[in-house]
Amino acid sequence: MTMSVKVRCVIERRSDSGSASLPADSTTTAAQLDSVATVPASLPFHDLPHFILVTFGYSTAELLACRGTVLLTVTHRHS
Repeated sequence: MTMSVKVRCVIERRSDSGSASLPADSTTTAAQLDSVATVPASLPFHDLPHFILVTFGYSTAELLACRGTVLLTVTHRHS
């Protein structure tokens, strides 16, 4: 039996300054996705962002241009 982990994923697109309507030092953020992905428990942690982006259909070009943050919240439930 393969074990899996459910991971909440929030994918945001950031727009850096450069727009005429934004101050030079500002950044805007827009959430594109807030969902849950099922990830194999054996997946190495450093592969998690790539796996999740591929799972949600992001292109190779987007993968190469992205950077991100992984925030872990661990809860323990007694069975």
